[in-house]
Amino acid sequence: MLFRLVTITLSILLLLGCTAPLVPVKYSQEALITSSLPAYIEMNTGKVKGYSSSTLVYAGGVFVPVNSGPNPNLQFGHEDQSVFIESLKSELVGLDIIGSLAEDPENSLGITVNFVQTEHFPNMQEYKIIATLLLSFGPLVQEHVYEVLSSEGDSFWKKINTNAAQGKEKAAQKLIDQIIPHIEAFIGVVLDTPTNDLRA
Repeated sequence: MLFRLVTITLSILLLLGCTAPLVPVKYSQEALITSSLPAYIEMNTGKVKGYSSSTLVYAGGVFVPVNSGPNPNLQFGHEDQSVFIESLKSELVGLDIIGSLAEDPENSLGITVNFVQTEHFPNMQEYKIIATLLLSFGPLVQEHVYEVLSSEGDSFWKKINTNAAQGKEKAAQKLIDQIIPHIEAFIGVVLDTPTNDLRA
């Protein structure tokens, strides 16, 4: 009995100690526009949520259900969001969609990503991100809203074989692939070169 309790306790501690930091993500499509515009890019962090999980631990010859509370180390928090923003900056500059990163918003293309809420569903390591994108240049302003789910389009077997690091990367990939086309389209308006014409 004591051995079983020790095993369960150690298993819970290992689960709580797990971390899965987001790795940089890249835009999966080709750039449709290039510019020399400087851009001031910033982010805001909103609610970061996680939920309880349950798992089976083999102890003393039997499988024992173990419930654990939200694990902050696995949530899509401020550090992961910062990695995402650095990825966005790197892709926009590397693909020549913008000319440079500005330290001052004055006379620059303004790009603000607001992470309104992120959620972590640990049973299948799914991540849901609700975010907004605010674009501005002089009197021109646009806002877009995104809601991405990391597991969208995955089969059941793929879901149950996805770990937290992979779940975060999937969510971030979906988000950057939705954000960059809107930035390109806005730059097209600024330069009077609609990206719809570039796709034709």
